[in-house]
Amino acid sequence: GGWFPLDPGAAPSIGPKDAPIVMIEYSDFQCPYCKKSQDIIHQVEQKYEGKIRKVFMHLPLQMHKMALPAAKAAMAAHLQGKFWEFHDALFSAPKLDEDEIVKIASAVELDVSRWQKDRDSLPVDQQLQQDMQKASKLGLSSTPSFFVNGYKVLQLTMQLWRLAIVFALL
Repeated sequence: GGWFPLDPGAAPSIGPKDAPIVMIEYSDFQCPYCKKSQDIIHQVEQKYEGKIRKVFMHLPLQMHKMALPAAKAAMAAHLQGKFWEFHDALFSAPKLDEDEIVKIASAVELDVSRWQKDRDSLPVDQQLQQDMQKASKLGLSSTPSFFVNGYKVLQLTMQLWRLAIVFALL
């Protein structure tokens, strides 16, 4: 447990910039637990709408071979302002492979040729490297990992989220 000084940097975020609750999720698009956790995250977002800012940080695990390509694809979508649409589509995709990722790019109406170039660009790579370095400094090796205002949330239950958030607002 304990408190961690977290720096989201330029990570994608959604919700008011001055929200009293900042939830940081370290995640992997190919991780079944990350995919499962999306429902509870949406519940938390709805319950604390207007009071919560959600930040997504990448921790693609090596054992998931599509995790890094998916992360690069999502960050390339972010450069066109479509990170969250891409994020939702990746997590709800029936399977994760190159065809599916390209299909999502068209579905969320990206400029696909620009997106293809951006996927392998230095800024996208640097952002992912930064996220992974921060995760490593925090000693994170599994996904998903959540923090509410710097405190690590260990279990994904609505009850625990409520406690974490009440605690965070003290």
